Amino acid sequence: MRHINSDELIEIAIKIENDGYHYYSKMAERANDPELTRLFSYLASEEKKHAKDFISLKEQIGHTEIKIPEIYESPDIALYLEALVDGKVFWTNLSVDDILDEIESEEQAVKHAISFEKDSVLFYNDILDLAILDKKDVSLIREMIKQEKIHISKLLMLLAKFQPR
Repeated sequence: MRHINSDELIEIAIKIENDGYHYYSKMAERANDPELTRLFSYLASEEKKHAKDFISLKEQIGHTEIKIPEIYESPDIALYLEALVDGKVFWTNLSVDDILDEIESEEQAVKHAISFEKDSVLFYNDILDLAILDKKDVSLIREMIKQEKIHISKLLMLLAKFQPR
């Protein structure tokens, strides 16, 4: 039976939010579309708040070993968990700066943002599945998941602006 500790999970969440802040801040500076600039600036501030929330959560729950539930013992899920622990839960091993360098259009920037937000939702659901949290902490993470879904909705609405009809 594999173990993971709560610090590892929360550190990954903090990194996700800090990377999101970096991405959205840089894209807000680069965007030509005023609506996109406003949205990316807003999302940068949201990611910064989420990082602070996770830092507070880390201080509250401390370092606890988490026994991985048996359902996660299948070979397929074991590989996923291994990637999770190694901090490779996302579709790319590129840094945020590398991704920023690859972006050639505002539409592509929005699509990357949607992907980041979806990955965050998946990971935060994993935290709920794996970590032993009290009701208040569970509520905090569920609220963050809800906010990430709202971010996806806002991004999807803006994406429609860049796609031909």
